[in-house]
Amino acid sequence: MTETIADKEKEIRLKKKELKKMKKELKGMKKELRERKKAELEDLLSDYINHPKVREMRSFTQHGSITTYDHCERVAEMSLKLNRRFRIGADEEKLAVGALLHDFYLYDWHDDDGGSHRLHGFTHPEQARQNAVEVFDIDEK
Repeated sequence: MTETIADKEKEIRLKKKELKKMKKELKGMKKELRERKKAELEDLLSDYINHPKVREMRSFTQHGSITTYDHCERVAEMSLKLNRRFRIGADEEKLAVGALLHDFYLYDWHDDDGGSHRLHGFTHPEQARQNAVEVFDIDEK
């Protein structure tokens, strides 16, 4: 039995429709996965993300239009992803907390303060550590 061009065109239309449906389902699955990962991260960081000092990080610019909080949240997401992908086995809560607080220096380093922010790149890790110890009683590990 020979297929006509019309039959082939119909088959192609059906496959395109099926492909479109599959892409929509995949998009929904990706969204669901992102939301689940976001919820996992929020669960790991529940003792920290609503603290007023952590919320304050949302008012400081990190780079460009990214806030310090958004940057740190992305670092936490990527840290968890890499830990899982490469089966590193780090404690996920400690990893997420460390990532969230790694820039917990609580000032906008872009502001002119008479000169101390000139060395921000060198001094902010210690300031972030001191703040984490003071606010959350974080230990050395």
